[in-house]
Amino acid sequence: MEPNQAPVAPAQFGSFKSSMVRFHYGHPEIFDRIFRIIRGGISKASKTINLSEDIFAGFNSTLRGGYIVHHDYIQVGKGRDVGMNQISSFEAKVANGNGEQTLSRDVYRLGCRFDFFRMLSFYFTTVGFYFNSTVTVLTVYLLLYGRLYLVMSGMEREILENSITNQNKSLEAALIPQSVFQMGILLILPMLMEISLEKGFRTALDDFIIMQLHLASVFLTFQLGTKAHYFGRTILHGGSKYRATGRGFVVFHAKFADNYRLYSRSHFVKGLELGMLLTVDDWTDWKRWMGIRGGLGIHPEKSWESWWDGEQEHLKYANIRGRVFEIILALRFFVYQYGIVYHLDIAHHSRSWLVYGLSRGVMVAAFLLPKIVSVGRQILGIELELVFRMLKAFLFLAFLGITIVLSKAYGLTISDLLAVVLAFLPTGWALLLAFVGGANVEANKGDGQSI
Repeated sequence: MEPNQAPVAPAQFGSFKSSMVRFHYGHPEIFDRIFRIIRGGISKASKTINLSEDIFAGFNSTLRGGYIVHHDYIQVGKGRDVGMNQISSFEAKVANGNGEQTLSRDVYRLGCRFDFFRMLSFYFTTVGFYFNSTVTVLTVYLLLYGRLYLVMSGMEREILENSITNQNKSLEAALIPQSVFQMGILLILPMLMEISLEKGFRTALDDFIIMQLHLASVFLTFQLGTKAHYFGRTILHGGSKYRATGRGFVVFHAKFADNYRLYSRSHFVKGLELGMLLTVDDWTDWKRWMGIRGGLGIHPEKSWESWWDGEQEHLKYANIRGRVFEIILALRFFVYQYGIVYHLDIAHHSRSWLVYGLSRGVMVAAFLLPKIVSVGRQILGIELELVFRMLKAFLFLAFLGITIVLSKAYGLTISDLLAVVLAFLPTGWALLLAFVGGANVEANKGDGQSI
């Protein structure tokens, strides 16, 4: 048995011997041909639902009265994903497959037939791990948006200034141990116990310290976001697909465009961070990728537009429930605008809904201006280039005049303009996501290109 397989072997042996809920662990796999043939075979009809085809074979065997055994062999191994992009692609593929398993009838039937203890083991070793990962990420979002609400509404200042809250020693005593467990101590304990069982407690402690020096916690947190993103998207919309990871030589220069395609939707902040590390070579490749128009036969690696269409392809198969959830999730970005507009100097500390309504009007105007320029370019064309330039000059002077009037008459400041730009970014992203989630891509192709 190889060393890198050792931590997994006890769990596999336990799931087989005690609960009989082992369904799959790597290749090679050997099937009882006679057992399979007389019970429907192993073929599956859908490459989307049955993306993780090997575990569905285990589901079918268990549902039909069979079971799966686990054997360890000396010096039997397979190619491993050891590169960052390879691991992320593999995690995305497995999370997609697990989302389809969660929605499948096979998992439902197993849940109906297992006893309570086998069901717990089944949950922990299959869909439960990805569901818990998603809940963990959603909890972080809930915590941060709750904190944002407290700050924007002024409740945090009220709580901090309240002497009764500051002197609540029992509350502090309850929060201190909770914060320790939130650091992931409970998730580390199973690994420490397993390595201690095989190699001793001192070796387990040494391995844990070395992993922290290697920033394993940062890497595992990054992969947690990958699992939650692709699992949640599959639950809402389906549309999982096979992702080729490759197991070649991993020490090479990855283009920024490749990293952007892989991490932009699941790790948007990480994509912004990588943007600061661009080199001149990558910037040229990035501009070329962004500039080429998409179309039939244009691969996502060649065009940003083709990549964007591929990212939205899963929405073509989403039902009304998935689209409604997509729109509801996009509305969370409006919280930023709601909190920012009431702190502008021009608002004069007003809490009226009229302030928020006027801010929505400004957003609509900001979206209409580029559209007017685009339509003007199409109508006037090259022959009336002078008229088109005059149109742009008029729009600029109108914007400048309105800004001056608001500054002199209503107290608009430079900080207000910066805050408006800050509010425009999440609001524009929310409108884009809501449009993409709610519109039919084929029926509104023209509108989609406009957006």
